[in-house]
Amino acid sequence: MPYPPDKGERLRAFQELKALSQHFRVTLATLAHTKEDNQSAAGIRHLCERIVVAPAGGRKGLIRGGLGMLAGRSVTEGYFHSPSLEKLVTNLSHGREFPVALGYSSSTLPYLLRAHAAHRVMDLVDVDSEKWLAYAEKASWLTKWLYQREGEKVRLLEEDALINCDAVLVVSQAESELLAGFSHKIGVLSNGVDTDYFQADEEGQDGKPSLVFTGTMDYRPNIDGVCWFAEKVWPDL
Repeated sequence: MPYPPDKGERLRAFQELKALSQHFRVTLATLAHTKEDNQSAAGIRHLCERIVVAPAGGRKGLIRGGLGMLAGRSVTEGYFHSPSLEKLVTNLSHGREFPVALGYSSSTLPYLLRAHAAHRVMDLVDVDSEKWLAYAEKASWLTKWLYQREGEKVRLLEEDALINCDAVLVVSQAESELLAGFSHKIGVLSNGVDTDYFQADEEGQDGKPSLVFTGTMDYRPNIDGVCWFAEKVWPDL
């Protein structure tokens, strides 16, 4: 659910939805992992012509993830698989063709391919396979094998997106270079800041500049990022 925009993946998805709603009649098909996700749909209803929601994750998601692995797929595909959302997307496509269907992150590719659309665009955001492979480099024994396998299977999912979609978006040039073999389809859509909304308020401060790093700090790329910043950049500042 791309709302509320209070964490990385929701921020980007929300801003994309907000921008697209200015030019398109949007049908949003999304997964809900919690009761709060279902309730949050009310906050973006004004941006969408229609919202369809299906439950995902939880214990059933873990079971589906395990079954997906046994079937030769990634755990990611199994965890985010929702027969309910598949059926909803299929039903939405009956009798109509969407001019554009947009998928957000590789885990949504199966739903994107079910949509009856003239053009398909996948926003991978990050090349998730590389994160799993990076985890494998620092892991050992069974964990190393699991991470390596997940990275390889998710890479196949990313390649399917590149083969079956008209265009694929990533967040940076560095990410696009990881998929260099398909460069003719890849576009870079960087994250930004709404500087009209986020303006520093100097009242009550001592005039000295301040800096904040915010992120989910049990997520290894965020840990690596802030440590790199503290060690390599902060001393020069």
